[in-house]
Amino acid sequence: MKCNKDCFNCLYDDCINDEAADKDEREISMKTDRNIIDSRFYADPKTKYMHSEKKRECQRRYRATEKGAEVTRQAYRNFYKKNREKELARRHAYYLEHAEEIKARRRQRWAEKGV
Repeated sequence: MKCNKDCFNCLYDDCINDEAADKDEREISMKTDRNIIDSRFYADPKTKYMHSEKKRECQRRYRATEKGAEVTRQAYRNFYKKNREKELARRHAYYLEHAEEIKARRRQRWAEKGV
């Protein structure tokens, strides 16, 4: 018996292909393997990313270049476009909460300029 790997039109009632194990079973296995690896590398649960100082320095240098700065700006733009409504609501709520302070700072700046 030889499998033709055409699972939708299989000739056999019971799958003979060892590689075509149940998808759910494979996903569960991968998740548990990933959890074991994560628990080994991230001993501190508060740590989200573990980058070495060398890697962080490399990223800083890249972002300082013109290309890196453009990539960073584009990422911020995309994030803003994706979360625009939520960001505008947050800013509006802050303004309503601190309106008097903001207006006082504006008046002070205008007075300093002498306009």
